[in-house]
Amino acid sequence: MEGHPFTALERLTHDKTRLLLVTNKKATMDELAAVSTLALEFERMGKIVTLVCPDKESLPEPLHSLFPIQNEVGALQSLHVRLPVDTTKLSAFSYKLHDQQLDIELLAKQGVWAADTVTTETKPQRFEMLIALNTSLEELELLVPQDLPQLHELPSIHITNSKKSLPWAKETIPLSSSSSLSETVYDWLKLKGAKIEKELAHNLLIGLISATNGFRNEKLQAKTLEQASELVELGADRQAIMNRLWRTLPVSTLNLWGRALMRLTVHPSLPLAWTLVTDHDYLQVGTNDEGLPALGAYLLERLPESNLCLILSAWNGTRKAHLFTRAPLEANTIASWFQGAGTEEQAEWTLEAADLLEAQREVLTVMERELPRFLLAR
Repeated sequence: MEGHPFTALERLTHDKTRLLLVTNKKATMDELAAVSTLALEFERMGKIVTLVCPDKESLPEPLHSLFPIQNEVGALQSLHVRLPVDTTKLSAFSYKLHDQQLDIELLAKQGVWAADTVTTETKPQRFEMLIALNTSLEELELLVPQDLPQLHELPSIHITNSKKSLPWAKETIPLSSSSSLSETVYDWLKLKGAKIEKELAHNLLIGLISATNGFRNEKLQAKTLEQASELVELGADRQAIMNRLWRTLPVSTLNLWGRALMRLTVHPSLPLAWTLVTDHDYLQVGTNDEGLPALGAYLLERLPESNLCLILSAWNGTRKAHLFTRAPLEANTIASWFQGAGTEEQAEWTLEAADLLEAQREVLTVMERELPRFLLAR
């Protein structure tokens, strides 16, 4: 198993028990399938794992929730209270909240603990290691703004399949040869001889299908199809997954897409298409912006001459630009022109303009100036 990139992951976590796994805020189906499988396997290895996926209460359908997730990290420090129970035995423990105070009652079998024998200590690290998947340091800092010194001191591993990921972790595990993160995780589980139940195979196949856009994009390899067949043999229902990923969309989302498609414009000379989604659109169709990533993928698939699709939206009091690209363009690089961030395939930034039409003019002005230079340099 020396040749697998996760050999280093096992070595680095060998003596660690309390692990914190974190994804980026806009984690894809592939990233969510991969990181939740990692969390489950680490738990089976005897680790205590906390999995944080910002802005998510649970894994989105059709993924099965095989490992609990939470949308925030919480404090990185913990308070410990110590009692000398060698001389005074503990009989009962209880607590209650009263007047915004936590009241802890400790009852001894006999006698009482003297105040000078009770000690408290704030441990600086609640976790022994941080493992982040395609997540920037800036995103991590937003999760624990009160504990930045503790965050920077925490041993860290960054797993990334981005070719231009900025180094920030103490260790980086680059993944670039496989079609998806789920494929890499599946290889690792097979090499370990780990148990892969039907539900786990289901999630990994979702990640693989989602990352390759239903086996239709440039990431597809012969090995990808072999792995898909193996996962089907393990119980994953490929056809049901395909149907649920792309064909089961709420009517409200389809209505929102229709409004966006009516405003779709393709640039006459650049590989660029764009559209607008207004707050009035969201109000009229009764949905939110969760359907925009799927819309971006849909547009890229059906506009072969446009390697870059831009959706400008106003929702919930915020105006944003959502950028979707395919090779040779990189969404995060282009978004950096506007102080935005994301992955190579998807990025976003906040629009400061007073309205979407003004924002559109400003963004297109920059795109028309910078994109030709960028394409010439590729």
